[in-house]
Amino acid sequence: MFAQGASGGEKRAPIAGVAPTLADLLVLWGGRDRLLRVAEVAEHLGVCNATVYRLCERGELPHVWVVNSIRIRPSDLQAFLEQEPVGGERGDG
Repeated sequence: MFAQGASGGEKRAPIAGVAPTLADLLVLWGGRDRLLRVAEVAEHLGVCNATVYRLCERGELPHVWVVNSIRIRPSDLQAFLEQEPVGGERGDG
């Protein structure tokens, strides 16, 4: 399955993600362990939304797709913070 690009005829491979688990769906809208929106993760990391999307696209930040939205588990964000230096684009421009 391929996603259609903005120009209408352009095709590109879909971005790989992990299917949400039942537990992910149960906490989607509330609670301490709810899934985080890209904007929330960007604010927490001190970067722009595009940087979070790039991290997800490259597989550096685990994420799940809920319909057509990316969500990040708080535990995955914490694991990312423990292994990666935070504070910018990390030289990718």
